Amino acid sequence: MNDRPVVFGLPALWNESFQAHSDVYHALDRVQLVSDDLIKETQDDKSDLVEVLRALTSVNNAGMTDVVILTGNRRGAGAMKVARSMFEVSITAEYLEKNPTETDLYLDFAHVIAWKHLQDLERKSPGKVPPEHKRESETQYNRVKAKFEKNGKVRNNWTDKTIKKLAEAIGPDRTNLYEVIAGLASELHHVSVTGLIGHELEWASEALRVGHGALLQTLVSLYNTYHKPGTEFRERINELVKDFDRVWKEHVTARDKKP
Repeated sequence: MNDRPVVFGLPALWNESFQAHSDVYHALDRVQLVSDDLIKETQDDKSDLVEVLRALTSVNNAGMTDVVILTGNRRGAGAMKVARSMFEVSITAEYLEKNPTETDLYLDFAHVIAWKHLQDLERKSPGKVPPEHKRESETQYNRVKAKFEKNGKVRNNWTDKTIKKLAEAIGPDRTNLYEVIAGLASELHHVSVTGLIGHELEWASEALRVGHGALLQTLVSLYNTYHKPGTEFRERINELVKDFDRVWKEHVTARDKKP
């Protein structure tokens, strides 16, 4: 029996990692605090779009914690993979904010996914799916499938747009970010030759910046959709945007001064 204790992280790296991005980590803590507060503030709003954006904000808030843990342990490549996912979540959130009538497509596609999974399970393990579950799933699938069907074929996503097309629909700034972030992170994720080389590099700054921007954008989309007069969140979010610009400008300036 191996009695060697498991260590969940590399404590010897923590102080050095923190010092390299101390202002950024403090800024991220402030974003996560406001995210937690806005998630709680919107709990009673049961409109579909607010519920979706609240859930996406929660996902990105958790993802930000993952990025912080990974960068704190000098696992920048892993952090960048998470940050890429966060960026895609932020694209979805902003697209739905600007195209609220498509929220039902986002939600109803769950029935398509569920029906496909049940069919797969039935093929691999016949009789495993209770008949009543199968009937209910098929009923819901048949109710929504026309929304996703073209030429007799049901598509594989809630939208017929790729993430790139969603970014383009939002605007040129998001398209430009997509071109930079998706390309780099995709190489790391799929481990092409350049991705293999990329795993030898340090990605902490890139992952923190992408994650920071993604969480902030998702939070802004939730606020813009929920916004009620008299709430305090407008000023707090404006401060977070200024915070983002300041800490990353200072970080880049300090980096560029290094020999």
